[in-house]
Amino acid sequence: MAVKEKLKNTTKFLFCAWIGEFLYLTGVAGTIPFLFLAAIPSELGSFSWHSLLILIISACCIAIGIFMIHKACQTWARSCKALGRATLIPGFVAVIFFFFSKETVVAIIDSIIPPLKNAEEIAFLIDLYLKRTVPSLSFMIVAYLLVGFILYLYGKRREKGQTFQAR
Repeated sequence: MAVKEKLKNTTKFLFCAWIGEFLYLTGVAGTIPFLFLAAIPSELGSFSWHSLLILIISACCIAIGIFMIHKACQTWARSCKALGRATLIPGFVAVIFFFFSKETVVAIIDSIIPPLKNAEEIAFLIDLYLKRTVPSLSFMIVAYLLVGFILYLYGKRREKGQTFQAR
């Protein structure tokens, strides 16, 4: 009976951890389209409602992800370490893609997406993304890395014992 209970607990832990990290990463990644829609000039149309919807969905995914990760980890120390590791993932991926040129990004998109009828519009949106969104993304990259490291180190420190001691 003990093996069956342990298997049930392990399965529950893995399910909560994976779903929680997926939701958390989805929410964190959802901030990028939000910035893109916010950077589109008003002469192309108003996307404020769409960007607000993306922001709300991202915030909900982040909150549910944090809750599920904490439920799986059962302590704030382990939760902070898991959230720190999860936050570092988009930070490192963004650092890698940050150094690609516009031509490389267009070549990658062309290899993934089949030729489209409105290639000029797509090229315009990519150009707009690279000129307006990437500069604000550089601040987000730094934020992802900082928050990830701080959460991870805080969780590691908290595992060792009390974080702040009263004098």
